[in-house]
Amino acid sequence: MSKGYHSQPTKAEWILIIVLAGFSALLMLQSEPVVPVHYDVRGTPDKSGNHFILLLIPVSAILIYILLKGTKRFSGIFNYPVRLTPENSQLQKDLALKLLDTYAVITLVVFDLLMVHLLYNTYTGHTSGMWIWGIVFLISYTLPIAAYLKKAFSVMNNP
Repeated sequence: MSKGYHSQPTKAEWILIIVLAGFSALLMLQSEPVVPVHYDVRGTPDKSGNHFILLLIPVSAILIYILLKGTKRFSGIFNYPVRLTPENSQLQKDLALKLLDTYAVITLVVFDLLMVHLLYNTYTGHTSGMWIWGIVFLISYTLPIAAYLKKAFSVMNNP
């Protein structure tokens, strides 16, 4: 593994994890015992549940983060988009490890922002704008793979 891509969290990642935990605790303290857990296309809540369901957000984010960081240990069995050669092997592995690091940080940032939105909704009583998160997740997780593929194939053509 390249020395620039560690499996341990960086200081910035620790800060994002702590912020996520803090926002989660604050949301749990401020929310009602019954909270909306699903919204229809107009943004009105159509399903409610116990406020402990909100803990799934930070738990999911941290589990995804851990899985992404742990996956880096298995770079030798990744399915790379190009044929590995002795000349491009290390560069392709570095690109893949960088992609995993990028996804780990994106996961923390997007889930932190989701918690901020939920806190805003809790404090103001608004329920609008929840639809945007589908688009945010789609863009956040699609753009890095497109950039990775572009770099992987350009490196293949110019070793």
